[in-house]
Amino acid sequence: MDKDILLEQLAYYKARAGEYDESLQGFFPFNGPIPGEAEAAQEWMHIVRSLHALSPAGEILELACGTGIWTQELLKTSQSITALDGPPK
Repeated sequence: MDKDILLEQLAYYKARAGEYDESLQGFFPFNGPIPGEAEAAQEWMHIVRSLHALSPAGEILELACGTGIWTQELLKTSQSITALDGPPK
């Protein structure tokens, strides 16, 4: 991959990280239905249940872990996890 493209992508995701976290407030940690967001809450729980239904893994490699929201769920199905994301600037 061209180094300039990689740097551009890293800058983009770094700039959007706060916005991404803000859009997920109220979902995590997920403790129940979110008023006015029933469909999103059902979808989230479906994905989490599907992830947990996988056979437990000894080790997991998570690429592009971002804010770590999925890392928290993956930890419940593994003995260890290596979570990688772009380097901070």
